[in-house]
Amino acid sequence: MTAARTMVGVAVAAGMLLTAAPALRADSAAPTGNAADFLNGINCPDPDASTTPCYNPNASGTKFSGTLSVVYGKTSGCVYNVYINLTLQQGNLLLPFTTDYLNGVRPHTVFGGSSCPGPGDNEVEQVKTIIDLIYLTAIPIVYSCGGSGQPACPSFQVKAITNFVSTTGPLSSPTSDGFSADVTIAVR
Repeated sequence: MTAARTMVGVAVAAGMLLTAAPALRADSAAPTGNAADFLNGINCPDPDASTTPCYNPNASGTKFSGTLSVVYGKTSGCVYNVYINLTLQQGNLLLPFTTDYLNGVRPHTVFGGSSCPGPGDNEVEQVKTIIDLIYLTAIPIVYSCGGSGQPACPSFQVKAITNFVSTTGPLSSPTSDGFSADVTIAVR
């Protein structure tokens, strides 16, 4: 059960990290052609360091791999919410996690202006929501950590984001409704 909980926590975090920026552009449109570009400059929580980059292709630790799917709730071309599903696998164990931007792990108020309320194009907050899902929900479940009288939770990094696929067009396009990617997380 502990491995399953760990995998679920990691999956959730990965999902949250991936939700924000990738939906706004395809792999080929990323500045370096790397699906993890949206994580540039984003740090993950780490009780042992003041800053730990969330993306590290050389990250070590217990690996969890899975699929992240993100769907944008839209009306009239405006994004009103972001729904995230992350399924992580370790060995034969599959752990699914889900959340949304407005009511998830760290709820957000509606923003984006009166003409387009919702998360809009605030990529940083969307990425932070993914990170929160991993660090505040998935990892504590898997490692029994972070609660009152429990040890601090281990840190994590995203080791890989591959097979990124999205619908075509900019986020404001009615034909651009989400994306999916394979992710690998390393929990230290």
